[in-house]
This record gives sequence, structure tokens and C-alpha cells, in this order.
Amino acid sequence: MAVREMSDSSSRGEEWTGVAENLALACSLTDLFADTDLDGASLMCSPAADYESVNGELTEKYLASTIVFTFVWTAYECAVDAIASGGGGKGAKGRNLIIRVADGHMPHMRECLMRALELDQAGTDFRHVEMLRVARLGSIPGVAAEYLRQFRNRLIHGGMARPEPKDWGAGSKYSVNDDVNLRRLHANTRLLLLILQLLVRNFLKDGQTFEIWVESPCSAKLAMERLHCTEYEVAETEPELDLGIASFTAYQ
Repeated sequence: MAVREMSDSSSRGEEWTGVAENLALACSLTDLFADTDLDGASLMCSPAADYESVNGELTEKYLASTIVFTFVWTAYECAVDAIASGGGGKGAKGRNLIIRVADGHMPHMRECLMRALELDQAGTDFRHVEMLRVARLGSIPGVAAEYLRQFRNRLIHGGMARPEPKDWGAGSKYSVNDDVNLRRLHANTRLLLLILQLLVRNFLKDGQTFEIWVESPCSAKLAMERLHCTEYEVAETEPELDLGIASFTAYQ
């Protein structure tokens, strides 16, 4: 709703509409089914059935998490285009934009970045020339944007292997929701949403207010800064999203 308000008042409303629509698509995913037993092996013996049960759940949640991240990334690219003109790679363009415009404190940005990096130390190129540049600048949002650019490229261009269950069957202590592949996607989606909020906040004008999606008119910049600090209440009768940690409805 916040982004839709911006699309109504911005001279580049089409790009901001793209942000809102892609975020809506990411939020719209409520269930997903994956049939991993393509050869019917689960019918042959119980160990195979145990494996496919866990493998199917992991695959479903990995697919869901990937879809959510991808739509949020597309929303991020739309936001970058709405603010900055020119061509070039969207990830690099976004990183440079964030370094240039990001100012002020964004709650939990450092913590979310550290959590994401902790889960992806082996895959991150900390010696990349751009990573070294933003690190020297001391820009936490810049490091986050460069890290997310690297992660997105690995995810989209085949740089990440399909996750496999670590264990299955009776006595297994393996939990799908604790799988590092899902935790990494979840952490990176949260971080990407924070980066997107930061871009939106710094685009807003001083004195601008939001009225539609808040209880009472309030500072637009303050609303975007504290959006992820809000604890949302879910009615007891509302069905839970059965995608494990893929959900980011309340990502405080």
C-alpha cells in the first residue's frame, strides 16, 4: 500500500507500480506442491518412501522461497529504475544508487546483514573488487546490496546446487525448516526487503505522510523505517501459511 501511494504521486508512477505488483505476487504464494518421486521409488520400500517424504517437503519450500525471493528482487529492480536513470546491470546499478543515497539509520540492517553473511560465507566473494570498495567506504547498505547482487546471480545462473535432505526416516533429527538452504533464502529475502525500504524511505520527501494503510496519518519516512519493527497479529481462524520460513509477512 505504501508503494502504491508513491506510484500515485510520482512522475515515474509506472515503475513504482511495478514494485507494488511484484511484492503483491511474492505475498500471494500460499501453497505449492512438488512431486519429487518421478520414478515411483517410494512404492518400492519404506526407506525410499521416507526419503521422498522429506525430499518433497524440502523441494516445495525451496521452490517457494526461491519464487518469493525472485519477485522481491524484481520489485527491487523496479524501485532502482524508478529512482535512477541509465542502463547497465540492475544489481550493480542498485548497489551504486544505495551507496549514493542511503543515509540515516535503518533498524536491524546490520543484524540482518550479519545473519545473511554467516549463512553464506562459502559462497560470497569477499575479495570482489566491488565488495572491497563498499567495505572501504564503510557502507553497510552498500555491502548488503553487493552481497545480494552476488547471491542473486548465483541463484539465477546455476551457481547453487539443488538442496538434498541431510537425513530421513525413523530417528532422524533433521528438520527441513532448519536446512541452511532455506534459512539462507529467508535471511536474504529479509535483507532485500530492508534494502527496498531504505530506497523508498530516501526517495520520500520531508513532511510527506501516509494515510491509507496506517491507523492515523504519520510521517512517511518514519513509517518506512519502522515497517519491519511492527508485530502483526494473525487471527486464530486464519490458516497458517504452510511454506515454513518462506513467508515474510511479518519479518521483524
